[in-house]
Amino acid sequence: MNTAGVSHLLDDYQSLRRTLKCFELPDMCAATLKQQAHVYVSANAQWQMLAEHRPIQGWLQFQSYQCAFTDGLPQVKQEWGVLLRAEAVAAGAVSLNLNRRPAGDWVTVESQHIQGGEWLCDEVAHLAYRDDLGYLRYRRYWSMDRELGPVQVAACFIGFDQSDARGA
Repeated sequence: MNTAGVSHLLDDYQSLRRTLKCFELPDMCAATLKQQAHVYVSANAQWQMLAEHRPIQGWLQFQSYQCAFTDGLPQVKQEWGVLLRAEAVAAGAVSLNLNRRPAGDWVTVESQHIQGGEWLCDEVAHLAYRDDLGYLRYRRYWSMDRELGPVQVAACFIGFDQSDARGA
């Protein structure tokens, strides 16, 4: 769908939000996403890349430990084992998604939100496992499929917040 089509769809969506006041539909906007993927073959190289981005907030899942951080990366302990998954947000609103693949290497995807474009975008919040963290906030991106309608194509961690996606 082109930007004119997205604009028309957003106008219809906003009209529907005003009409159906009994439903709490999320705000949506037109956006696109700039993404870069990097593959790392060693745990040290992968961790160095993560540290170089200076993430502000995020979560880490190791073989024997999981944690959230809100003020930069924690000091890793050897007994935690290998890092398996992580999501973080760094300065400049760069979202980082890290996965250890079955082959034993890691792929990290850097995502940068760009206002305007051919995708729809909204925000969603998921309750965190610790009360002091509040909610995990994600920005979702939707592409229009001719047969299926809006299809989610990406989701990027954008940080922790005490309010949910509606601001409550």
